[in-house]
Amino acid sequence: MAVSRTDKQWEKWATQNPYYGILGVETADTKDPARLADLFRSGEEHVQQVVGRTSSLFPGWKPEGAALDFGSGAGRLSVALAQRFDRVVGVDVSAGMRSLAVSNSAHMDNLGFVPSVADAVALAGSFDFLNSYIVLQHLRPSQGLPIIDEMLHGLNAGGACALHVIVGDSKRRRGMLNSVRYRVPAVHWAYNLRVGRPWREPITEMNTYSVLDLLRVFRDNSIPDPLFAPFDQSGYVGCMIYARKS
Repeated sequence: MAVSRTDKQWEKWATQNPYYGILGVETADTKDPARLADLFRSGEEHVQQVVGRTSSLFPGWKPEGAALDFGSGAGRLSVALAQRFDRVVGVDVSAGMRSLAVSNSAHMDNLGFVPSVADAVALAGSFDFLNSYIVLQHLRPSQGLPIIDEMLHGLNAGGACALHVIVGDSKRRRGMLNSVRYRVPAVHWAYNLRVGRPWREPITEMNTYSVLDLLRVFRDNSIPDPLFAPFDQSGYVGCMIYARKS
């Protein structure tokens, strides 16, 4: 399996400051059990909201069977999903992140972590729910779209998904800067210093996806009418895509 530039950056985050890479929270602060508990409580709140919205949108669907959590990171959402589904597989390309997630979920026996969607399918066979939140935006569409296709291909008939993507950026100058920063290390280092971060801190790319490309991937997987629920994400147009496979 080829390792992309963004995959390498994610492994750097896992080594240097994993929780900052995930949620913008300094990892040193999570040594306080109360602070770490707050992070996982936020994961529980998000999963409760997403599962509730999915249930209301698709009558007859309910949280059961197997779920896949793409971009599982430290396990913040995976743990909450494992409290609702019979089996959960978290997917994260970073070995460091997976190790952290295993540590955070040692009390759960229905939750495992693997490096790819292919590994998840090999482990569980297929899934009744797909979850991904604030992850696909960090992958370039050339990598992210095939991953979405792979996940949808492994979704059972009648299964549902809640996948988050970015489909636009209202700040044009930011987009122009990012296009250079993502490709020229010296520009990124200067940016880090300007915003008060360590100069060698990894990049967290923010990539936008074409709605037409997303619709094509869903249509190709027997899902002709996904629901796009947009929201403002610091000037980015974030979307939760809710869908159920026919």
